[in-house]
Amino acid sequence: MVGNVRKGLGRTLPRAAALVGATVLGLGGLGGVAWAGGAQTGTFHAHGADAFGLDELDLNPNGANPPPPGIVLPANCWLTQDEGIISTNGNAIMHYTVNKTGDWFTTTYAGDAAVFPLVENDGVPVSDPNTGNNEVDTSAAPLATGHMTQWFGAEDNKQNSVQHATVHFQGTDANGNPVNLQGHFQFATNANGDPTAMVGSISC
Repeated sequence: MVGNVRKGLGRTLPRAAALVGATVLGLGGLGGVAWAGGAQTGTFHAHGADAFGLDELDLNPNGANPPPPGIVLPANCWLTQDEGIISTNGNAIMHYTVNKTGDWFTTTYAGDAAVFPLVENDGVPVSDPNTGNNEVDTSAAPLATGHMTQWFGAEDNKQNSVQHATVHFQGTDANGNPVNLQGHFQFATNANGDPTAMVGSISC
């Protein structure tokens, strides 16, 4: 690892579920939890600099949690598979409900974001074992900065599972050139965990 390595704090679902959401916020100290009729619900917030690193997005196909098959960066994209976008200063919120039939949650982030190199070992991203986020190296100036909006939702029960997400990043690179990235994703499985639908696209 090189320099000041930033560990993202958010991806607690499999990478397939978190491709362009991954906005799953850390739960500690961000809000409250309520119980009603055997169900657990919670809403968590992070504002300003407290949102730094809660959201991490990359599409590196290597490592423990690659994106789903067919979801890749365009060949001419300014962002490479060895770089990640992280939240730096903005507003993040997560709401979830868990009961005996399944779980549901949504996460949103809107605010400043920056692009940094991924931390890699022999070409394989280093993953935080507690969150599943790929780590980024913030020891040098960011490769790009801008504004990011991300939304992620998941619904899971005994019969099926659906995850869907959108992302939009717009900013400038270190040379002042405009850059942007947009994407959407939906992934569904049946009770056996077999994929039943997958729709997604990335443009930049």
